[in-house]
Amino acid sequence: MSAQKNPLWIKKQTFAKGFEVIQARQRHDIRDFKMEPTGHYILIRLLPESNQISLAVCNKSHEILEEFRGRTAKDIYGAIFEFEEKNNLSWFTNKEHIAYIGKELNKAQQAMERDEKYWQE
Repeated sequence: MSAQKNPLWIKKQTFAKGFEVIQARQRHDIRDFKMEPTGHYILIRLLPESNQISLAVCNKSHEILEEFRGRTAKDIYGAIFEFEEKNNLSWFTNKEHIAYIGKELNKAQQAMERDEKYWQE
């Protein structure tokens, strides 16, 4: 049996000076929640009739500013990033909120693929 070679783009890893392993603490959904500094938030729902996910961007006055629709999480967050860049907007700046959006879109996509109900956390 011959040894399998890694693709050329995989390089041998080394450790940076000062490298350390950081143990993540368990986060609490409510106590650790931080509102987006811009006041923007999202609402996600499934549109089973068109096999799409809908993400609405709302402002702090609870107005829906835009709605993005797509079949995959990647399609939607890509469209949001492109729209923000094209229109010189910064709706989402909090990294935890951006991660939350990705997590929720992924959950919605999985629910759509499994023909299950979806509830946004």
